[in-house]
Amino acid sequence: MSASLKIDLTQVPFSARGSFLAVSQLPAHWQGLPNAAGLYLRTVRHDVQTPLIAQISLPDEEFDAAIEHAGLTLTGASFRVECCFAGPEALLFRGNGSVTLDFLAETGAYDYLYAVEADSHLLWMANCYKNNKQYLIRVEQGTAEPDQCWQESTALYARLRISGAPDFLFEIREIACEWDPLQPPPDFDRSMAETERDYLAFEVGLPESAPCFQELLHQALFINWSSLVRPEGFLKRESMYMSKNWMTNVWSWDHCFNAMALCRDHPSLAWDQWMIMADFQDGYWRGPIWAPSTLMLIDGLIRCGEQGLAREVSERFVAMTEKSGFAENYDALTGEGLRDRAYTWTASTAMILVREILSMNR
Repeated sequence: MSASLKIDLTQVPFSARGSFLAVSQLPAHWQGLPNAAGLYLRTVRHDVQTPLIAQISLPDEEFDAAIEHAGLTLTGASFRVECCFAGPEALLFRGNGSVTLDFLAETGAYDYLYAVEADSHLLWMANCYKNNKQYLIRVEQGTAEPDQCWQESTALYARLRISGAPDFLFEIREIACEWDPLQPPPDFDRSMAETERDYLAFEVGLPESAPCFQELLHQALFINWSSLVRPEGFLKRESMYMSKNWMTNVWSWDHCFNAMALCRDHPSLAWDQWMIMADFQDGYWRGPIWAPSTLMLIDGLIRCGEQGLAREVSERFVAMTEKSGFAENYDALTGEGLRDRAYTWTASTAMILVREILSMNR
């Protein structure tokens, strides 16, 4: 990313391609949760009791946020903190002042902090039962001060304050099961450069435009790039979420527009966006002939100059409605009408095809 892009973290979350982690500034009681207003590390997975992992407290309540080199820069009156991804499971923080991570232990059972040692280096592990994950914190520069109050098998609160004199550098890594004690130490500049290279490879498709549209296009591109998640669970392909803000999923018809935006410069990724909706659909959506998609196909053929094929498809579709009624959809092999046979979108499609294609040039 060649220029700094100011963002409002209350509207646009900070994330990166492939990751299920995001940083957002949230209001109190976000989505009905018992959280205070503030900056949060979140997960956009759905197999969790709560999407909130930790509240991130900075020295100043007010600060500016900007995307620089595909990383996040937070600047307040008394501090400057940079954040970048080191792969999809890890975030690096570098800056001056301090950062406090509050792992919201009061909202879940079996949530607490504990110390671990790896290669003579003291690390901290946050057990987040509510998220089905653990989070490993490695402080490479600066000091870590835990603040925790135990109650039987959980903690009433679990916080870790990282500060530096003059600077700090730490990594927070999501752990699903096991972790590698020989994991190399965090390298902020290398991780930032690798993430930026991935972003710039995605940016190759940025359309040429007047200068007044450049900031808008960069923000749109960042949202699309950062909303991609890697294959996991039911998602068998790299998928572009509708958002990593609220609608954190893929969504049927709307998803096709993402494919359309990607197809010119990223055809393989575009194909995955088309096919992700069909990977786990049953026979209701996957397989039958539908009037709306048929009409869009015919319109595309006409725009490509394939009038003959467009007319043939139109004739066959109208003949199918004459035989099997105006069904919601049709068996793709037999043409038999399925479900409701008085469906308005099918009747409307037949009217359009007869009026605008089949009645022409007779």
